[in-house]
Amino acid sequence: MTTSVLVVEDDEKSLHYLTNILREDQYRVRPVTSGNQALKSIKAKLPDIILLDINIPDISGYDVCQKLKIEESTKDIPVIFISGLTAIEEKNKGFSYGCVDYITKPFFKEEILGRVKVHVQNGQLIKDLQNTVIRLEQEKEEKKQAQIALQKVDDKLTVMSSQNHKMWGLDQFIGESAAIKQVIEKVKKLQGKKTNVLLLGESGTGKELLARAIHYGEDSHEPFIPVNCSLFTKDIAQVQLFGHTRGAFTSAVKSHKGLFECAEGGTLFLDEIGDLSLDVQTMLLRTLEDGIIRPVGSEISREINVRIIAATNSDLQEKIEQKLFRRDLYFRLARFIIDVPSLQKRCEDIPLLVSHFLKLFGEDMRKNVLLVDDNVISCLKKHDYRGNIRELKNIIEHAVIMCDGKKIQASDLPSHAFSDDLLQELSENTSEEEMIIAYVKKNSQINNRQCRDILDVDIHHASYVLRKLQKAGVIVKKGTRRWSYYCLS
Repeated sequence: MTTSVLVVEDDEKSLHYLTNILREDQYRVRPVTSGNQALKSIKAKLPDIILLDINIPDISGYDVCQKLKIEESTKDIPVIFISGLTAIEEKNKGFSYGCVDYITKPFFKEEILGRVKVHVQNGQLIKDLQNTVIRLEQEKEEKKQAQIALQKVDDKLTVMSSQNHKMWGLDQFIGESAAIKQVIEKVKKLQGKKTNVLLLGESGTGKELLARAIHYGEDSHEPFIPVNCSLFTKDIAQVQLFGHTRGAFTSAVKSHKGLFECAEGGTLFLDEIGDLSLDVQTMLLRTLEDGIIRPVGSEISREINVRIIAATNSDLQEKIEQKLFRRDLYFRLARFIIDVPSLQKRCEDIPLLVSHFLKLFGEDMRKNVLLVDDNVISCLKKHDYRGNIRELKNIIEHAVIMCDGKKIQASDLPSHAFSDDLLQELSENTSEEEMIIAYVKKNSQINNRQCRDILDVDIHHASYVLRKLQKAGVIVKKGTRRWSYYCLS
């Protein structure tokens, strides 16, 4: 039977996009634009999964989700929130209302289909496991059927594990440089081992992707739970890490599993570990030493079996010297260290990464952009990527949006991302600048619209040319926003 998906989104363009890609993947889609329409549609016929925008007319997505989780008939339907917000507080709020996942804007086709598929399978697995429990409680003569059902569930888990292995495995690491090959070799040696791992490297180098590769590279059935440590205060950390019982504090209306318990048998990824306060470090150290957790409000402790992968862009040795990080915790975490190279240390991988991102964004935006001009590649290699791979990805996304043909040109790149020297190198022909200077000399000033008319280009390219002349000191900008114009300096 085809899986049914209810999509609740008030933005017509987003609704159309989500509906099309889901139908292309053989889902039965019911699109609606408001909370009341969603509730009526669900009452008429239950969907298998719901994609729910948080900000919709009449009733917020939070309230719709809460209503669904109260009703017995709808409480087990997976709800994935759609939001343009990425703050961890907003995501925690969504999870507290009962959602199972988030899809953030702007959309990526692979992410949408991947998340929907995983949670549809999870929902089916939950139903199968519930049926299995019922069968196990029946009479002894049904034992054989119960064992068959358990085997079916295990087979499905194996399929899911294989999918995760494909999605997050080492094949996702793009590059042929010695630096990245060394990292991949270390990850391979970790496979099948539950050793704690410490990932060191600058922001944007792909530390979380690497952590997932370590976990799913083992074709693991077990959970991978990521958390950003920079958001933890002492009280929040205790509840989030270890969970709490019902009534443990005023707002604890029901018991809540902590991250350690959720990651049981699998991996807990502690990102930005260097940002933990000393109080939280002490709590974490005690857990790692004893292998025991106790939820807030409980008198019962339990053993846990969790592998820790920690990551940081901080110099932990320096923090240790400054008494900001515990030395004993460092050695608990750093049983195996991987230094993740910056993009500058693997610049020979940039053409491969560019090709990868071109394909990714080209498919997502349905644009057939296949090539990059040679001088663009040359400049991309010379750029100082403070944001590493994440910055390169953003640059290529901008270029794909701007590109009108099949080949990325210098004018398609975001000029603010490059130094003056690289801006100069990106432009081999200065005739556009000469035309603008001649116009300003004759008319005393120029604005963006006049620049567009003269050069017959779009607003972005006109801004690029004017900014380049401004940075060269030839012209100066006056006025603000839509009333801004340029004069000779």
